[in-house]
Amino acid sequence: MSLSSKLFFTILSVVVIISNIQCSDDNPVAEVKPAFKIISPIENSNHFLGDTVQFIVTINDANFQNLGDSMITWTSTHSGEIGKGTDFEFDSLAIGGHRITCTAENLSGGLISDSIEINLYAAFNKIYSGLRKTIGHSVIESSDSSFVVAGEIEPSHSKDAFLTKINYFGDTVWTKSFVGNGDKSIYRCLQTSDNGYLLGGYTFAEGAGDADIYL
Repeated sequence: MSLSSKLFFTILSVVVIISNIQCSDDNPVAEVKPAFKIISPIENSNHFLGDTVQFIVTINDANFQNLGDSMITWTSTHSGEIGKGTDFEFDSLAIGGHRITCTAENLSGGLISDSIEINLYAAFNKIYSGLRKTIGHSVIESSDSSFVVAGEIEPSHSKDAFLTKINYFGDTVWTKSFVGNGDKSIYRCLQTSDNGYLLGGYTFAEGAGDADIYL
């Protein structure tokens, strides 16, 4: 066998050995797990006022696995500190959007954390009535997590347009009526960038013919 043939055989043998190492079932690719991860509640989950929410974090970092509950702290942007430990329940979250952060500190002063976003809403069922007939055509959630209802009300024999703001608990914050000659009604409400409201509907008060656009 020539020198070049021996060299080719040696290189080929090395390639086969490397290939066997990469593909062998005895050498699987290790799954990399997060060192510190919140698994409950779920990211962007929705909850209601008074719900009991379970908070769970998993720790796969050896430097943090043996910590006591007092060294693992949970906080919320709305409710402050809400608990400690790897697994606990809490039922007093404030209404609104929350950024939940879990932070651990080991004995060496090392820090590790994870954060998620969740939402908390109020649940209510109420009837809002006027003197004769009250009809809501549009409901939106405003930037402060309250609700704005737009529609029409019949205090007598004509219709007036109205706009009502309701808080988290269903209580009326304010009501604005649009009165005048002829019927008016609001069918669509949008919140503007300056926290005002853009209203669209119809009126019989102005112009020729029947109903006119009301903005």
